[in-house]
Amino acid sequence: MSNSENNYPLIKQYVQDLSEELAYIPQVEREQHIIEIEGHLQSLAQEKIKQGYNKEKAVIEALNEFLPVNKLAEQIINEVEMVSTIKGGTGRYSSNRSKTNVKAITSLVFGILSIVFMIISLLGITFAIIGLVFGFIGLKEIKRFKQEGRKVALAGVICSSIGVLLPILLAIIAYIAFMNPTSY
Repeated sequence: MSNSENNYPLIKQYVQDLSEELAYIPQVEREQHIIEIEGHLQSLAQEKIKQGYNKEKAVIEALNEFLPVNKLAEQIINEVEMVSTIKGGTGRYSSNRSKTNVKAITSLVFGILSIVFMIISLLGITFAIIGLVFGFIGLKEIKRFKQEGRKVALAGVICSSIGVLLPILLAIIAYIAFMNPTSY
């Protein structure tokens, strides 16, 4: 990432994590920020070594003086968006990060379809299972990639669960009703 060799594994990991967080900004700008931050961290670590810290402690102290990766990435993205807006761009580099998860939406659609089609039980249950799978995968992706759509995914999981449980419950009620006819 930088021209000089990074001999500090913790700094290298910090820079890699930051680069991943900045994946949605233009590559040239991302690389410029990464090189600048890596250089600052290495210089700070070297200063700490000169002050008498061992290499590992110097790196840890240098990293402690920086923001956590997600906070620093947020600041950089905001800065890049502001500059882009001033230059006449859209200023929406983080829009991919906050976009509602597609699997969450798919889960909700299949969850609703499962309830609508529960009369045709095999089709309704099939939709419900598909909705549950998409809902759980969507929830994992939302957490991992910090996307929006958690409530949508939860609604999909709930509707899909109803789509699975309601036909089963109705089948049990129908079975009980037909097996125990009441005499009037």
